Amino acid sequence: MWDKDLLTLASAILVAEEASRKLTAKSLKPGETKVVRITEAVSDTVISEDGPGKLAELVVISDSKEYILSIAINNATVMDGSFDWYQTISSYTDWIDAFEDNGSFILRATNLFFSSSLKISLRASSPGSVRFKEIIAKIEKH
Repeated sequence: MWDKDLLTLASAILVAEEASRKLTAKSLKPGETKVVRITEAVSDTVISEDGPGKLAELVVISDSKEYILSIAINNATVMDGSFDWYQTISSYTDWIDAFEDNGSFILRATNLFFSSSLKISLRASSPGSVRFKEIIAKIEKH
């Protein structure tokens, strides 16, 4: 009755939603540091923090470069680009690195300060799926 691919897609959506709920459930207190490690399927918002702090480090490792990383600081989108865009600007900044290593596409952002909120979102940039092997974020609250 149900198409197997449809059930697989529905399962992936449920896993992503549950992962998002787990990440946003606990707010940090001033002086606390949180390290988030995600190895499950994700889509859209993967990290959401309120209050002042710093994204000390974000590392995204995927099997494809066909995705968009969006970072909103203080309710304003400050970066919203493809892996290729981040790879291009990484030559000119010291807070973004994007490169390929043995078939993995690695994007790293560091030292992004926020006074009221931080929201990090990931989404596929073209039809099909992208698998994020690992997403690691270190957030420090001030």
